[in-house]
Amino acid sequence: MTYVEACNELCVARGVPVEVAEAAYRTLSKRAHPDVGGSTRRMAQLTAAVDTIRAAGFVTLPDPPTCRTANYTDGRLPWGKHRGELLSAVPLGYLAWVATECDDVRLRRDAVRVLHARAARLEEAA
Repeated sequence: MTYVEACNELCVARGVPVEVAEAAYRTLSKRAHPDVGGSTRRMAQLTAAVDTIRAAGFVTLPDPPTCRTANYTDGRLPWGKHRGELLSAVPLGYLAWVATECDDVRLRRDAVRVLHARAARLEEAA
């Protein structure tokens, strides 16, 4: 599997840090794992994709921004590259990073919900 194919498989942008790819892998594998009714073929594809990205060895993420004081009330990101965008419109890799690294529990919870909804849509399409 090529690096570009791996990024497409995990729905992350090229050049994404390994941690973001791994977070996307964990999210997608929760539904794709054979123990929860997924297929072994899909799980193998996801595993191969994350292994390819790990082998590429891109830089790790800087310390996450602290968003405790941010005004998160309306479902929009309060900071960062995608400030003001609805969570449902934020790229998957960035959303996975928010879901795993943000200090704001409400924002992290909502990011996880959006990730699960996107994973469900991807599984239906597969």
